[in-house]
Formats: sequence, structure tokens, C-alpha cells
Amino acid sequence: MNRKRRSKICCLSGILLLILLLAGVQRVSAMTTRTELYQNTPSDGGRSGGKEKQFLANSYAGEYQIDFSYGFEGNYQDGNHVPIRVTITNESAVEFEGYFVFQIKNAAESIYRRNSGEGILSKLFLGVKRSGDGRNSLFTYRFPIYIPANGTVTKTFSAGLLVENTSFCVLCLENSQRDTVYSREETISSEGFFQSKVEVCVVEEETNYGQQLNGVTLNDGIYEVEAASVRAEELVGLAESYSPDVLILLEQSKEELDETLQKEIDLWQAEGGLLITFSGNETFAESQRSAFKEAPVDFLKNILDEETTSRLLAKRNTNYQKYYTISDLLENTRIRNRPNTVLYGGLILVYLVLAGPGLYFFLKKTGKRQYLWGAICACSAVFVMLISLFGQSTRLKAPVLTYVREIWQYDTYQKDYINFCAQAPYNASYELYLDPSYDLVTYNRMDYMSNSTAQPETEDAEYEKTEISFGEQKNRAEISNQAAFALNEFGMQRMETLDEGEGLKGTFHFWDQKISGTVENKTGYDLESCVIAVPGYCALIGDIKNGETITLDGIEADSVREFGNWSAAEDLPEIEKNYLDGVIYNHMPNRSDNCLFFGKLAGNDDTFQLDSGYEAYGISYYYQEVSVDMKEAGVVYCPYAQEYSGWDGGNTVSFEMGPNSGGISEEETEVTYYLNGVFENNNIWCLYGMYAKGVMQPDSEGIYDPAFWPYAMTALEDKIQAAETGGGGKRGTILSLAFEKARTEDGTKIRNFNGTIELYNFQTGTYDEISDWEIDFASDPALEAQYVNADNQIRVRYRLSEEEKGEEYHENYGYYEAPNLIVKAKEIPPEQYLENLLAEEPNADTEN
Repeated sequence: MNRKRRSKICCLSGILLLILLLAGVQRVSAMTTRTELYQNTPSDGGRSGGKEKQFLANSYAGEYQIDFSYGFEGNYQDGNHVPIRVTITNESAVEFEGYFVFQIKNAAESIYRRNSGEGILSKLFLGVKRSGDGRNSLFTYRFPIYIPANGTVTKTFSAGLLVENTSFCVLCLENSQRDTVYSREETISSEGFFQSKVEVCVVEEETNYGQQLNGVTLNDGIYEVEAASVRAEELVGLAESYSPDVLILLEQSKEELDETLQKEIDLWQAEGGLLITFSGNETFAESQRSAFKEAPVDFLKNILDEETTSRLLAKRNTNYQKYYTISDLLENTRIRNRPNTVLYGGLILVYLVLAGPGLYFFLKKTGKRQYLWGAICACSAVFVMLISLFGQSTRLKAPVLTYVREIWQYDTYQKDYINFCAQAPYNASYELYLDPSYDLVTYNRMDYMSNSTAQPETEDAEYEKTEISFGEQKNRAEISNQAAFALNEFGMQRMETLDEGEGLKGTFHFWDQKISGTVENKTGYDLESCVIAVPGYCALIGDIKNGETITLDGIEADSVREFGNWSAAEDLPEIEKNYLDGVIYNHMPNRSDNCLFFGKLAGNDDTFQLDSGYEAYGISYYYQEVSVDMKEAGVVYCPYAQEYSGWDGGNTVSFEMGPNSGGISEEETEVTYYLNGVFENNNIWCLYGMYAKGVMQPDSEGIYDPAFWPYAMTALEDKIQAAETGGGGKRGTILSLAFEKARTEDGTKIRNFNGTIELYNFQTGTYDEISDWEIDFASDPALEAQYVNADNQIRVRYRLSEEEKGEEYHENYGYYEAPNLIVKAKEIPPEQYLENLLAEEPNADTEN
């Protein structure tokens, strides 16, 4: 009888526990934030219905007006955040004090699936939801605002990445009681975001030339120009929009603009924008301006050659890929120590055996089966205590943050970026308090595109909610209605002006794979494990304390294509390896003027979360793009000439964000290298502009006369095209060639090429093998005439050895890393090169 009573009590207790558990789940499921689309807490305690709330909003609609714009002139390149600008006009005779609210809704597959079994399980178990998963999300941005009677206020901020092709947003005004007094709908479109277009903006008083350039195609129709004309005062918001690609200052120089606009342009250029101005001496500037006005389409096409265009788009792609790299790092950063699955698996297995059949058979054998339930309870208590003890080091009771901080120095400016992920070990709401000196934006990764429009729905409890309230002392973010351990990504950034002498100062020289120079650290931070990255190579400099100046004396640089293969990184923690691997992937330079210096900030700084008090795990780095001198006595040193190549008959000089020699997968592979590229700035327009600004005088004659260029821009299209695709005559004399194996761990799937290298002999029409993969033309100029043609091109044939052809690796994979091509060359001065190139063309005097 007692046994039956105990069984009934246990069953009733289990049923009661299940009812309480489900009730708690339902309560959390119904939990919402104070603000939803079109809905805020009414003053009557919630008795008013939806119609009354809409009536309240409409009753005030005539007294306010909100003008809405996003991006720059409606365009934006970087999908991670979209600059928003609203101008709010109070058309009434009564001042307004309350809140401006911006809400954006991303509709995707719900993680809760209403109250289905799967929805309940997502609340009970951690099932981590990545920020890239399909999630229904509602983001609310709330700003305190004051508008005088008949006054106007402008508010600028950023909204997160759009998940869909067209996203729905709502603009609201709330009074001090948070009643909605005005609201209207808007759409933000990312249509054409991935199209191969080049955005051009002409700054002019008359909106004429921008219209003429709109729709122009570049590079044989591969890219289309989307052009617009604006006035100088409309450049506000330029830097944050990462748009346009090209800015043409038609009537003014940058120095003639307002200081604030100059700063906007500086930051926009630092993000990869191309600025075209007509400066230099007055005669030259007016000549160039006239050339543009006479033939704007031809002018633009000559400037936006294939290399320049691909460089712009590559930089845009880098900004986009950088976000994904950091997101992956944030989402995979280890928080504390992960639970030992072997240990807990063993405990569970022992418990299942002991608490079930083990105790039963033991007590039955000893004749004490009446103690079974008590023994099971005692066993459960013991195992609960064991698990609690073992779980002390991995237990999480509060939200945790993972972050990556990057400080980038741009000349006299410094931009501080913080990306962080927040996740909580429970599904209740939690709050963050964030530093208001940073611009704050929420992120939602664009892992798919859709043609649908996210429509608003009132009181939709399935939507995850993020509400940000902006304030002077701190910003507050409330996150609610989410599954346990759901990841939420935020971005913060601020710009600071550096005082004279502040920041990182350095002079660098690279020759024969060695870095020399000096570095002065006045950044305000102690830097650790500093690295200087030049095209295809990295050199470990070491630690530099704040205020310290160090001298670099021939530091050896390693050939690096993947950071994971760099021996200097072997002892770094795994999180730093993963991060720096992404840095190399996204930022590895391939020109001497965009080399990269970076170092880790000593210690971790999570003060951006103010008094949130959550555990934070992350890394911080300081960056600056630097120019590295690679010349000695007029001789250019280029250890990355594989960049200027056309594989398998290709005819182009492309721009990629990291040096890439390509892969050899055939038993014989032929490559053409365009060695004029090693001198960089190969566009004739760049050459002429450099020379004209440096040495040309107003009274110069012939090709040095500024009046010649309007003619040259249209008369020399063929030669310009030839120069841009690797021809155009000799830019200099090639002195030596050397092929060097890349630093790779010859693993299962990737190996270095180790066969035969042959050069094409233009005199005999045959390929000749070069021993030791090196050839010196300086000691025997006759060799250069044989192997280098009139346009400074060489043709190379890579042949696998018979041993390599017979290896199992070749049969299974057959991919080999091509070697680096190291070139030394004597450069022809730009003015002499132009004279040679244009010698057969009529000069300005005879033409006029």
C-alpha cells in the first residue's frame, strides 16, 4: 500500500512540475518590450485598443512632418550599417518634448514557431542561435528630442544590415508619456546592392555633368556608372555611407571646402574612395577642368581604367568581407572553458546505470527493495552535487560579451571600431549600458536575399526585440524574447582628431626581403607583437611601448599568403591566429603605398559596456596604412610581380586585395607577366598628373604645356588602353628576375610548385630553362633583349617534373602554389616616359 501511495505521489509531483514548467515557458514566450510597431504603453493602463491608438497618432499627424533619407543620395555600399537622416518639423505653435523612434523589422523564419513543440524546446535548451540564422527581429531606436514651436531638428544615426531586398521601417514621435502622436511608414531598399556598378558623384553648382555620366559603361561593358550631381554642402554623411566610389570636385579644390567637409572626404578616401580634383598651378587646373567639360564621358573612361575600377570594387568587397570575418570570430570565440563533454557523458552514463537497473538489482539481491525510491533520490542528489562541483568553472549566470576592437589611424584622424556579440544563458530580457561617445548600430547578417517586403504587425510576440534608448550619459540596449544563448551583434564606432605629433609615425624601407626604418609610438597605447605587412610578406617587429621610438635594422620578412602558415604566429593563442588570418585575408597589401602596420593593444579594455558588469572576452588591435619605400638609386624592388599577370592567355593587370600568384594545376602552365606594373601608377593620367604637379610650369611648351592634355585625352585612347593592360612601351629596364617558393606547409592538399621554370625567347621563339630560378640581365644586357619584349612583358612556362607527375598527390589534388616573382628594374622618369610614348603625336603647338 505504501509503495502504491509513493508511486501516486511521485506521478502527481511529476505532473505538477511539468505544468509549472510549461506555465513558465508560456510566460516568457509572451514577454514583450515596452515598444512594438505602432504600439506603446497608453496612459489608460492598456485599456485602449488598436483603433484608439491609431486614432491618437492620426489626430496629431497634421502638426509634424518628417523628411527621411538614407545612405548618401539614397546609395550605400557597406551593408553592415546604413546611415539614416531625418529632419523633423514641428508645424504647431506648441513646443514638443518627447522621443523620436525609428523601428525596422526583419521578417524571417521564426525561431519560436508559435507554441509548437519545437518552439517550446527552443526555450528550454540552449540551441545557440547565430546572428546569421533566419530570425524574426524587431529593432527599435529611441532618441530623446526637443523641438521648439514651429522649429526643425535634424537627427543622424545608423541602422543595421538589411536582411531583405526591401525592408519596412516606421518613423514615430512619442510624447513624454510614450504615447505615439505621429507615425508613418517608409521603405529602405538594397536593390542592386550586388550589381557591378561604379557610383560617381560630381560636386557642381549646375546639375548637368552628373546626368551626362549616368549610364556610361566601363571596361567593355563590364561595369556601369551610376552618377549624380550634388552641391558641396550635401556631402554631409559621405564618410559613413561608403558611397560613392568616385567623387569629382569640379569647381573647387578640397582645400577650399569647409573644414568639416574636408574631414568627411578624408575619411571617405581612407575607406577606399577615389577623389578627382583639378588642382596644381592655375593654368593646369583650368586646362584639366576644360578637358572634362568638353568630353566628360571620355575623361571619366580614361581615368577609370581597368585597374582603378577593379581596385575600387575590391576595396568595397573588402569592407563587406571584413564584417563577415569578424562576425565569425565573435560567434566562435570560446567563453571561459567549455564543459568537458567526456566527463559529463561519463557521469550521465554512470547515473543511468546506477540509478536505474543498478540500484534495483542490488537492493533486490540484498532484500532491501523497499528502499529503492529513497536510494534513487539520494543517488540523484549526489550526482547533482557532483555536476554542480565540476561545473563551477564553466557556469554562466549572466550575459557574456565577445568583442573585437580595431583602432585605425588615417593621417590626422583616428577611427575606433568595436564589434561585439552579446548572449545570455537564459531566455529572459537583459540590458546593456554602452558608451554614448560611440555611434551604435545593431547588426543582422545578410545570409540570404529576398524580394519580399517585411510588413508591420501589431503585437507580434514571435519577434525577437532589441530596443536602444540613446542618452547623454549612457546608451541603454534591452534585448528580449530570445532563445537561450541567442547571439546578438552590435557595432560601435567613433572618430577622433589627433593632435600634432600624436599617433604612429614611421619610415620604412624594404629591400631584399628585409625591413629597415624607425617607428615612433605616440598612440597612447602599449603595442604588442607588432607586424609590418608589405605585399606578400610580413615582418614581426615586436613590442613598442607608448612614447617609445625603435629602429628597424634589416628585419627579415617572411613570404606569407596564409597567416596560419607563418612561423612567427605559432605561439599565438588560437583566437588571435583566427583573427589575424582574417586580417591577412582582408587587408594584405599589394602596393607599396598601402602597406599595413598593426599591433595588439596591451591588456583588454571592455569599458565600452560602462556599468553593465558582464564578462567580456576579446582582442584589440591598432592599425595604420603606411607607405614603404622600395627603391634604391632609381632601382625599383618588387617581390610580388606575380600580381601583374595574365594566366593562360589572359590580358589584364588586375587589382586584388592580397597578392595572389595563382595556382598551377596542369602539367604545363603558361603565364604572361606585365612588368610595367612593378613601377605602379601605370595609368598615363596618373603619370601626367604626377609630373605636371611636380615640375611643369605655366610657360612650358609641347607635351609639358597644360593645353596639350585636352587633346591627348581623346587622341591617345589606344596608347592609354595599351598602358593599362600591360603594354605602352617600356616604363623601365628590367635588371633581374628571381622566382621564390611561397612559405607553405606542404600538406595533403596544397604544395609548392617544385618543377621546371622556362622563359620564352622572343628572338628564337622557343622556351629556355633558367637554372636556380634566377636570371641576371644587368651583367648581360643581351639576355634582356631575348626574354623581355618591347612592352616589358615576359612569358613563363611552368612544367611539373616527371617525379611530381607520378605522385599520388598529383592524381588526387594536382594543385601547386606558384612561386613569388621578384623583380628589380631601373625606372625611366615619368616625364621621359611620356616623351617617348607621345613622340609620334602632334604637340599642342602644332595642333593649335
